[in-house]
Amino acid sequence: MKMPHVLGLLTAALLFPALLVPAAEAKDAACVGISSRAVYRAYGYDHIVHLVNRCDDAAACDVSTDVNPEPTHATVPANGEVDVLTFRGSPASTFTPHVTCRSAH
Repeated sequence: MKMPHVLGLLTAALLFPALLVPAAEAKDAACVGISSRAVYRAYGYDHIVHLVNRCDDAAACDVSTDVNPEPTHATVPANGEVDVLTFRGSPASTFTPHVTCRSAH
């Protein structure tokens, strides 16, 4: 009888919650896409919100979450991408991002 590879099962268990993190909708900037993920580190989860700007102008965004309601400000360049770290070492494996964007000009 083969025993499952413990490290593989542990990795899958840690990554599975990150796949279930819901994406949020950007307000005021329809061409800014949002995704999010919780990445496990040795001390907790890093909450990362990924912003993709498909506009021809830069976007100014305020990013917060249900776990960290204090907004972080980020400027996403025209046709660019930015990762926003909203929490380092959180005990929560899931979070909901809240993003509001507007033209930076």
